[in-house]
Amino acid sequence: MYLLTHAGDGIPCYAVTKTDEGRAHIDAIINLMEEENGPYDPRTQVNQEASKLYWGTPEQKREYNRKLRRYVAFRYS
Repeated sequence: MYLLTHAGDGIPCYAVTKTDEGRAHIDAIINLMEEENGPYDPRTQVNQEASKLYWGTPEQKREYNRKLRRYVAFRYS
């Protein structure tokens, strides 16, 4: 996925407080997918290219949105 919180191979990066509880992992993944503009957390910025565009200038943010739309259109068409 082309998201700043997902590695290039699509693996999500998220943080949980109770690592031994499966429900905490499920809730964290759901929250990750539902957040539109989540807070900046350097621990979860695994796609460096996407992160630089997302947190950059307004033009870079537009480029991030273009790339994200292209990815979704290609992936789900």
